[in-house]
Amino acid sequence: MTKKGHRREVPVMVTLKDVGEMRLVIQVKCYDRDNVQHSEWGSNFHCIEYLCEELDCRAVDIVKETFR
Repeated sequence: MTKKGHRREVPVMVTLKDVGEMRLVIQVKCYDRDNVQHSEWGSNFHCIEYLCEELDCRAVDIVKETFR
């Protein structure tokens, strides 16, 4: 469970074949298993899409993120 007004940071690292690694942090809010009041509202998502622009040969900038 996460305290009121707080979020947890979850580090994510994706290895892209023949390209390198993408590292980012996603913020999440956790509720008790029995707290159906909060877990029933809102939208589920199944994937995150990132639109990126190359900054140099070792870095990219995330220009847009879309939750689906």
